[in-house]
Amino acid sequence: MNCPTGKIRIRGIVLVVRRQHTEVRSVYQEIVVWKMSVLDDRGFRVWGTVPKSLIGKIERGTRIEFWAKVRSKGTDPNFGTYQNPRDARIVTEST
Repeated sequence: MNCPTGKIRIRGIVLVVRRQHTEVRSVYQEIVVWKMSVLDDRGFRVWGTVPKSLIGKIERGTRIEFWAKVRSKGTDPNFGTYQNPRDARIVTEST
């Protein structure tokens, strides 16, 4: 499935969790940001910031769900980026 756009619910499996360093030149300090890639149950992948409520609680293979604003990215119609993730939670088998 092609990656949808707009505000959508993403529900799927975490493929990658990575810590990235960003340098802020105006104050000469380094900021750490957590990013993740998720394979949605519908077949597309998204990349963006790990929701604050999930930092330190997820790893590769964790099933999660959250709402975010998604944009299609580049030439791959099955890949998108998201921003402003909210209402994030770990999905258990019983839910």
